[in-house]
Parts: sequence; structure tokens; C-alpha cells
Amino acid sequence: MTVTAVDPHRSSTVEAESSGVRYVTGFEFRAAPDGGTDAVMSFGGEATGVLSRVLGAITAPIVRRSMHKVLTADLADLAAAAEAR
Repeated sequence: MTVTAVDPHRSSTVEAESSGVRYVTGFEFRAAPDGGTDAVMSFGGEATGVLSRVLGAITAPIVRRSMHKVLTADLADLAAAAEAR
């Protein structure tokens, strides 16, 4: 996992590659209307090999649901930690 971009106080991007898939995760922080900060997270994966593309096509719906659950939980944990400060 490598941090590939940082815009202090605004955004960061982290990239990783594993088992023929390149993953990119981004975090963007924006001023919220209520005076707080909104955090927006993006996540994507791109198959880089033939086998990973074939398996990805077959398993995409299952992986999408699983990743949605994991990312939703991660964002809730981040919100709880930030709000506790």
C-alpha cells in the first residue's frame, strides 16, 4: 500500500496491488454547511491480468456487496473517532 497523492487538509490517495488487481482508495475532506467537515471516500479496483478479469466478472456482484458493507463500517468507525475528539 502506497500513498500516491496528498493535498494537505483536502485529500489523499492510496494505491495497492494484489493478486492481479490494482486498488485505489481516495479520501476527500470538504467544509460542511454546519461548520464541520464532510469526508468522502472513493474506492475502486481494476483487474490487471487475464485470470483476475475473468474471476472478477464472475464474482463482481458478491464482491461489490461485501466491499460496500466493509467500507460503510470503516466510515462509521472514522466518524465515531472524529466525533469523539
